[in-house]
Amino acid sequence: RMRTGSSSNAPLTWRSTPNALAQRALAANHLPLVLDEAGELRDPVERQDAVYGLVNGHEKARATREGGLRREAAWKVGLVSTGEMALVDESARTGAHARLIQLRMDDLGTLGAVDVDALKSGALSHHGHLGRAWIAVLAAVNVRELVPRLEKLRSVLQSTSSSSVESRGMVAKPTAASASNS
Repeated sequence: RMRTGSSSNAPLTWRSTPNALAQRALAANHLPLVLDEAGELRDPVERQDAVYGLVNGHEKARATREGGLRREAAWKVGLVSTGEMALVDESARTGAHARLIQLRMDDLGTLGAVDVDALKSGALSHHGHLGRAWIAVLAAVNVRELVPRLEKLRSVLQSTSSSSVESRGMVAKPTAASASNS
């Protein structure tokens, strides 16, 4: 948890200043940032700006007292948001839609308080298992074997024509020849 001055187990919410959201993103660098209740940002433009600020991965540029630029804090987070309303609505700028995957829960039925409590209990009891398993996998990797494979992958990706990818609107797939060499 990134709460300072509070021992609450309550989830972090969107009810924050842009500077506070940036600090939360920085504290969660390379981890998911989970924020509850998107509806607390009632103004759609304020919600869009908050999304842009978090997913763009750096804080607002600021000047120093001497007139130079301060170093900007940067982060990479996977943003997860909950709430009864969409984080970005249909009137939002296209860029906000491109930065989000919004999942509606309407088709999954209704979760009651007992269901929510069970999910919370399960998450609190079982968080971290995957992280420990991932560290074990990483520790077992033979770096000497990995480097040539990564170099081969890089050359395949560099040889792929970016113009053909852009014209089709899809990601290029490796050729059969490159796949058989792996």
